[in-house]
Amino acid sequence: MSKDSQIKGLTTINKHWGDLKKSCKDTKKEIAPLVGQENDKNSFNIKRLEEDITLFIQEMRKREFFQYKCGSSSALDKLDGVFGELKVFEDKIEDYGFNAKQFGNPDQINKAERDIDTIKVTVENMKALWDHINICQNKFQEFYNYKWVET
Repeated sequence: MSKDSQIKGLTTINKHWGDLKKSCKDTKKEIAPLVGQENDKNSFNIKRLEEDITLFIQEMRKREFFQYKCGSSSALDKLDGVFGELKVFEDKIEDYGFNAKQFGNPDQINKAERDIDTIKVTVENMKALWDHINICQNKFQEFYNYKWVET
């Protein structure tokens, strides 16, 4: 390949590169309204998710496992079920968080993530409490069954 053909090839490539950059700018202007709509839609979905999580927290506080009369085995079973319910929220957080990151708003999903983390801590604490209650009840039952004085 001669030097002249190389220069001609590079010139052609440079011209195509310039055309491509111009085309990208034009395309960016064309799709800007659509990107804005999708960004707004994702922001709306995140706000609605935050509201759903807040409602879930309020409803969760009314559940049986917050009452002593529930009993340890029932409470522990119900607490395990909460993690399945949280999976739905976590999937949405992952989807909306990815979109928020793509639109340049990665912090937009932080509140929802913190709320889910708080719920997990609450559930883990409740499980630890019910485990402790279960141990205490078993120990008390042992003491009740123990023969203290021989007659």
